[in-house]
Amino acid sequence: DVDGEGILIAVADTGIDLDHSCFRENETVVGIPGEEHRKIQLLNSTIDSWDSVNNSDFGHGTHIAGSLSCDWQDGEIRGGSSLSYKSKLIVQDVVSEDGWEVPENVDVLFLEAAQNGALIHSDSWGDTEVNYTERSGYFDGWGREVPWSLIFVAPGNSGGQLMEPANARNVIAVGSTTKSDDLEMMSFSSIGPTNLGTRGIFLVAPGTHIVSAKSDGVVDSLNNETMSLTGTSMSTPIAASGAAIIQQMVEEGLFSSSEQGNVGFTPSGPLMKALLALATTSITDSNAPNPTQGWGVLNISELLPGD
Repeated sequence: DVDGEGILIAVADTGIDLDHSCFRENETVVGIPGEEHRKIQLLNSTIDSWDSVNNSDFGHGTHIAGSLSCDWQDGEIRGGSSLSYKSKLIVQDVVSEDGWEVPENVDVLFLEAAQNGALIHSDSWGDTEVNYTERSGYFDGWGREVPWSLIFVAPGNSGGQLMEPANARNVIAVGSTTKSDDLEMMSFSSIGPTNLGTRGIFLVAPGTHIVSAKSDGVVDSLNNETMSLTGTSMSTPIAASGAAIIQQMVEEGLFSSSEQGNVGFTPSGPLMKALLALATTSITDSNAPNPTQGWGVLNISELLPGD
């Protein structure tokens, strides 16, 4: 099955409710993050250690982590299950009682992810600044210097021009669509082009009424609740989860064949971007990307033989 098995995804956000059923070791044991943990390979608690009630945007990080990798401890696939539910996570908690404390040099987040084996990094945050900033430059610099990296960024919910750091050139900015069969762009979804004239949006994914894990802020409740949230913060991890599936397909050799059988390898960021562009369907039936929907809505079936 293509379910994210063997793929590691990094996320920087408000932390994670580690004892939630999506993430804890089993029914009664939370477990200690590490190589042997069922779900969390690394939890960076330098700034904070939990998705807590008294922190800014409480619950945001747990919900996003669920979209990236929720695998209910009872093994059932149901509401809140991630597309890449067998993946594992590197969780970087960048929010404390004092608010968001994203490191000024964001390279430290990307470096930690890369050194521990994560190609994909999901970032559903930014400022209300539409100009290209020093932080945008850090995102671009990392993508240029480290080709085995793919960073997903939420463009914002202003309905206007996308905001930093989603306006960087080497990131995957993800807009939001409806979830219905008749897909439409959400009016709140920030769009391109950027002030520098680049397209801005790379692709879009569902971002309205997304059901995922709900944090209760309690460290030993063994909770299993879900909640629904809307925004490009939600579409971004869904796209990153889809990318994890594509990464797994490459690593398992599903795109290659030889006399020795399928040959897999770790894809580079540029290869992943190319495959992501192929794994889309235009909402407007256009063959060319545009600043509103990018290449189109994520549709992994576009990569499958015969489709």
